[in-house]
Amino acid sequence: MEYCKMIENEETLQCANRHSQNPVITILLDSDFVGAQRLACQQCIQNNLRPFNGISLTQGISKIQQMRSKIYNEVLNLFLQNQIKMQSFQNKISQWKEQLLQTINEIQSNLDIWMQELETLKNSYKQYSLLNEIDKVIIQLDKLIEQEKQQFQQRIQKFKDQYQTKIYKKIDSLQNLIQDQLQNLYEDSIIIKEIPQSSNSVFEQQQQRESNQVVINQLNKSDRVEYRLIHEVYQTKFCRALDFNHDNSLMAASSDQNIIIWKFQEGKLINQETVLTGHKNDVFCIVFSKKMNWIVSGDKNNQIISWIERVNNQGKSQWESFVSVKKHKQFILCLYLNKNEDELISSSADSKIKVWKVECKSNKIEYKYSLSEHKSFVDKVDLNSKETQMVSCGRDKKIILWEKDGNNKWKFKCNVAQSTKDYGLRIGFLQDDTIVQCQYSQPFLQVFKLQNGTFSQCQNLKVQLKEIIAEVSKDSEDPKNDITFFQLKYLEQQKVLVFKSNRYIYFMKQSSNSNLIYSCDPIDCQTFVFYGNITNNGRYLVIWNEKRLGFQVYEIEYR
Repeated sequence: MEYCKMIENEETLQCANRHSQNPVITILLDSDFVGAQRLACQQCIQNNLRPFNGISLTQGISKIQQMRSKIYNEVLNLFLQNQIKMQSFQNKISQWKEQLLQTINEIQSNLDIWMQELETLKNSYKQYSLLNEIDKVIIQLDKLIEQEKQQFQQRIQKFKDQYQTKIYKKIDSLQNLIQDQLQNLYEDSIIIKEIPQSSNSVFEQQQQRESNQVVINQLNKSDRVEYRLIHEVYQTKFCRALDFNHDNSLMAASSDQNIIIWKFQEGKLINQETVLTGHKNDVFCIVFSKKMNWIVSGDKNNQIISWIERVNNQGKSQWESFVSVKKHKQFILCLYLNKNEDELISSSADSKIKVWKVECKSNKIEYKYSLSEHKSFVDKVDLNSKETQMVSCGRDKKIILWEKDGNNKWKFKCNVAQSTKDYGLRIGFLQDDTIVQCQYSQPFLQVFKLQNGTFSQCQNLKVQLKEIIAEVSKDSEDPKNDITFFQLKYLEQQKVLVFKSNRYIYFMKQSSNSNLIYSCDPIDCQTFVFYGNITNNGRYLVIWNEKRLGFQVYEIEYR
């Protein structure tokens, strides 16, 4: 044990009555004395009329010495514990710094090599071989220039594919390193993560933890889905919508107010420099025909435009547009094209659902009628497999079921009862007797089953999702949990539900008892500000991520 040292000199202590000629010999223990009033000399004791209640100065100093030494040693133990942690923290930071610098240097090295490759490629065009070029004198100059430009762009794309993959892998390793180190720091209690108060009770939180554990256990028991990132393409402009044509050879993706037509081959995005212009504001929705190269798109300016690819007499492809009559009063949130591709359904922030007649071959869209049961934004609509029922969800926290009448027109059927006082940005039919919806405020996928002619919420089937992390997006200064424009999709052939919630993409299957279970760990996109879609055959998932400012292509394998 280490001992404390008294600051004062025992010989210089004076009693409370200032008897300077007499040394202090006693410490009084009466409760009405404080501090120096407790110090007394022989004269103080003789003059005191009350009964003596004290101990000798030597006893008092010894008692205080023992008390302070015990306190000091307890504090010393705490200090040593924290000192060890801080030294460990310093060592980790030093190691972290070295790893970060090494990874950053590797990224810089790849960038330098990439730049050198581009410089070498450029310089190769400054000289030529007569023997190699002599046969080209008979080719038209415009055609020759176009050929050379295409070859140059292909070589640049090859460099991009080669070096972007390397660089993004290094950036991924940086992000993983930072996350791992932060997790270690949290576990060591060096950095205290502020956790907002949840409205859930302790019992509910315990239930949530138990539910999470069940989900983790299910990962090893269920048929698994595997995914891997295979390709990335840089695009700084926002892509809020994308879709694939009938054979997955083309991808239409928004780029702010424009639409870019990408060639899609074996998971690779190839820019054909085909840009569709016509929208006056950000494109929010894109639907690609599954029969021909025809597209319909909706934007923030309440406008719906259709596009069709035509081939001219010279065999060159070009896209023609048709601008529909504006019927929505606010921006378009969802477009749904039926299987026959003769009817389009649109929903909007104006609380309305509009139904349109479509003629894809002639590229015409004609307004038919409106549905008006919602009182706020209508985020999503979806149809069952027979297309006899439609479900919609909105910010008014309503889930509405619609049915086709005898005249083949959509009519309101009922509001679907639900106990959660929340709304969802995504809803859809899993089968004709099952509807699923992602909650906005809570991490749950709600399940509704058809019972006695109506859909009823099944609390025993709801699925616990990962914790919701709110953040501020480009479109709003207030923290949000999620953003619309990424519809859930049920892959009939694979029997897999693919959907977005907050910052994650989930893959789930139904078990024999109708429970939805995880098929793999969800993809963590590090932000909820991402948009995407999966190919018609379910083989590739493409997302545009705000943090990465580009497209990421995942290859999906089903067991």
